[in-house]
Amino acid sequence: MRNTIRKRYKYLFGAAALFLLIATGVSFADDVAVTAAFDKREAVVGEELHLKISIKGDLGAIPRPRLPHFTGFNWYYLEQSSRLEYSAARKAYDKIVEFVFVFIPLEAGTFSVGPFDIPVGKEIYRAEPMEITVRPGDNPAQPPAA
Repeated sequence: MRNTIRKRYKYLFGAAALFLLIATGVSFADDVAVTAAFDKREAVVGEELHLKISIKGDLGAIPRPRLPHFTGFNWYYLEQSSRLEYSAARKAYDKIVEFVFVFIPLEAGTFSVGPFDIPVGKEIYRAEPMEITVRPGDNPAQPPAA
């Protein structure tokens, strides 16, 4: 009997929440925004850099972006996260999906990373090139002379 009552309350609560969303004109946003940025623009050889690709808007399932080979770096996929964000001013929800990649510089120099394409639904968004400066790493400590 208790399970039946709980099911009815869940159903009523869900129906009431749906009604309130429709009655107040809340909708999911139509616009899609894609950004890509490194956590820093300078690094030392061997130091990790994190590239975060954020996709915001009325989204369905988003596959992980495929990145090309970048000269001077090894890279790997780290994680994906997603969340909903509500804008009271627009009365709209946005889904935000973030992908994080780790880049490890292999040599010193100034490198251009990108551009690369990010498919979202039937559209393709382009992340513009980003410049990264890599400095040589510290020399290993020399043993003291005897």
